[in-house]
Amino acid sequence: MAGTTVSLEWLLAQHDLGLRLVAGVPARERLTWAHASDLLDPTPWLTGGELVLTTGIGLPPSVDEQRAYVGRLADTRVAGLGFGAGVRYAAIPAPIVAACSERKFPLLEVPLPTPFIAITQAVARRIAQQEVASLQQALTYQRRISRSAIRTGLAGVVSVLSKELRCEAVVLDEYAAVMASSVRQGGLLELVGTRWDELVPDARRGIVGVTTEHGILEIQTLRGRAAVVGWLAVQRATSLSPTDRLLLNQAVSLVTLQLDWPAELIAAYHSLGGTLLDLLLDPAQDAAMLVRHLRHFGFEAGGPVVLTMVTAPCGHRRLLGIVSDTLERASRPHVLTLVEGGVAVLLMTRDAADPRAGRAPAHAPRPHLPGRRAHRPVARCGREPRHAATGTDEPTERPGDVVTPAGSTVRPGTYREIRQFVHISPVSRILILSHQHGETPQRQRS
Repeated sequence: MAGTTVSLEWLLAQHDLGLRLVAGVPARERLTWAHASDLLDPTPWLTGGELVLTTGIGLPPSVDEQRAYVGRLADTRVAGLGFGAGVRYAAIPAPIVAACSERKFPLLEVPLPTPFIAITQAVARRIAQQEVASLQQALTYQRRISRSAIRTGLAGVVSVLSKELRCEAVVLDEYAAVMASSVRQGGLLELVGTRWDELVPDARRGIVGVTTEHGILEIQTLRGRAAVVGWLAVQRATSLSPTDRLLLNQAVSLVTLQLDWPAELIAAYHSLGGTLLDLLLDPAQDAAMLVRHLRHFGFEAGGPVVLTMVTAPCGHRRLLGIVSDTLERASRPHVLTLVEGGVAVLLMTRDAADPRAGRAPAHAPRPHLPGRRAHRPVARCGREPRHAATGTDEPTERPGDVVTPAGSTVRPGTYREIRQFVHISPVSRILILSHQHGETPQRQRS
């Protein structure tokens, strides 16, 4: 496992090797390997963290050159120098000892009966033992967190993650609403809330970490099959070890599975939204009773909404999918349905006014699924929708003609080429609804 090291103190405690500390402080040093070399300058072949073992055969007698030898090793950030006494030098040369003492660079005396290969083997065995222990720890953790995910959903995952990594953790959905948290208030919640607008643009690229007065804050983007489904924020006093990173990645996978919906459920969700809009447009229905159900599709209670039209002479079902995908990627609450001549879309008024503004609601809950429970919002998401022409995750080609509102025709081409012409604007504002409790919707022609 990359990053596994051995402490110099542990190596000194292996009495069968007979090593003796002559200079330096071993407590802070971690060994990545033990490497034997009698070259005067082995540094071009070192990466840092090694214990360099030498008999001194390659050392010149000059005091300055011996001190320079120690300086090169220290500057390369090797973990220490093991000097084999009894081959060329009966004892470690005084300039070597003096230089190591001045630089506080660990210097070990290796007795003549101890072969260098024994030291290398000891370090290799210790690293292997630690890697096996780390894997066993990861497997135990994986079983524990998987059971928690099945039994108690996101709350269980966050609880186990917090205990195992000794950290604070919070899961946010795609609208930056708190879905689960290891803390009830303050701390991480306040930090994420105050710095969300600053951090989320970088977090959308995958992961972002910043140092705060309370430790290290890390925000990971949770990407589902089609789009970002949320974020996982973790705050810890110290940086994560390789094993901790493995445990965190397992938690990220489980949380993403919890937040991501199956394709069938997503289709049913949009179908239900289309049915609701059909009923709202039906003069025979009581729209005042129906409007309150918009909250299930992310609409803010009491906020004005507007009906807009996207028109095309043909290919309406494909247009429906394009419009829906565009709004989903921009995190816009919406319901839409097929109508004569195109697609009718119900949006928050502020979203329809400027489709590229990138504004998202503070909290837009989806229907409650088993294991999912929405909490209070932590901050406004501040997403920036990508323009359709620059989208990067539409791998399939869907040829066909689509006529844009401006009347130009897109010849058969890629899905991306078609989507660049799709934009949502209130070109045909035929209905304005203010879904406040008890208020009758007003129909208004543009």
